[in-house]
Amino acid sequence: MQVLVDVSVLAFPEKTGIAHYVTKVLPGLLNSDVANRYLLFGSSFRNAGRLREELRDKFPGAQGIVRMIPDKVLDYGLKYALPLETLAGKEFDLAYLPGPSLYFTRRAKKVAVIHDVALKRNPDWNKFLYTRSVLFQLQKFLAGIDAIIVDADATKKDLQELYGIPAAKITVIPLAVDHDQFRPVPDSQISPEIDQITGGADYILFVSTLEPRKNIPNILRAFSQLKKTGLKEKLVLVGRKGWLCNEIFRTWEELNLKNEVIFAGYAGNALLPHFYSRARFLIFPSLYEGFGLPILEAMACGCPIITSSVSSMPEVAGDAALLVNPYAVEEIAEAMGRLLKDNGLRENLRRKGMERVKLFSWENTARETLKVFEKICAQN
Repeated sequence: MQVLVDVSVLAFPEKTGIAHYVTKVLPGLLNSDVANRYLLFGSSFRNAGRLREELRDKFPGAQGIVRMIPDKVLDYGLKYALPLETLAGKEFDLAYLPGPSLYFTRRAKKVAVIHDVALKRNPDWNKFLYTRSVLFQLQKFLAGIDAIIVDADATKKDLQELYGIPAAKITVIPLAVDHDQFRPVPDSQISPEIDQITGGADYILFVSTLEPRKNIPNILRAFSQLKKTGLKEKLVLVGRKGWLCNEIFRTWEELNLKNEVIFAGYAGNALLPHFYSRARFLIFPSLYEGFGLPILEAMACGCPIITSSVSSMPEVAGDAALLVNPYAVEEIAEAMGRLLKDNGLRENLRRKGMERVKLFSWENTARETLKVFEKICAQN
């Protein structure tokens, strides 16, 4: 069987979210699946050269096809007019679409990963045109997908409720963490770059793209309340600027937190374990997550966690985190203050997190994904 994998997300230099997922699951498939042949397809106009290098360097045993199609031409036109076989210039038996793009095919079966339906829940969480594009794509293609993989049971329920997808068509396969990369870093081995960024201060950590559903204004409001009680720690926000992030900086200025909050920008996986290991705890009270990878990353590094009681986050965190209502600033502030004062609670959460994270591995994610391929292709 020939399996085509859409790897277009790997064209971007900063690997977050879906790109991170692809870089972890794909090697597991290529290394364990000896029965099938893989064809890696990607489209990028500006970053076609980078994508070719990425495929050549990281996946030398797989055939790669890179098309130079402008993103908007593909996303707003061609993908609705031409089957994926035509776009790729190849015939294949199965299309594996790890996100975010969906396509139709002439005859090949399709397995798609739907990481979340955040914009169906709240269209205001992204820019108008992008939101319309995402929602139209789901409306147009979702029913024609042969099998759907989701990262958490919460997203499975969303797809059933919002799109009427039968439960039998959806398989929950959790994400994971690279245990060789994400592990506690001893104080003596912490990168000097951490102190350069934080000024050597103790800090509370946030990790993710700066965008509306990450609830950063409420984090800032809760942090501001704690500063009024004499809090010495800084707040470090690790992540690139995303879309519609003006409210974050407006809140930061209004609360006069310019000397207390550090915008560290994007950090790669080599530096992230150092951020987690030095932090007092991770604050991650998102309004919605399809999974919430920073929760697992923090657990693996021995970093206690405060996260939300909504969507997938309780499912991922289990009993190894403090859960809060993300809309309740007072509740967020109370949990932060409690975790800062209670050394025993921090240690308890640290221990529980390091035990829980052992349940998640990329090898298992790849193995369960392959089972979905086999099940779909066995059907007539």
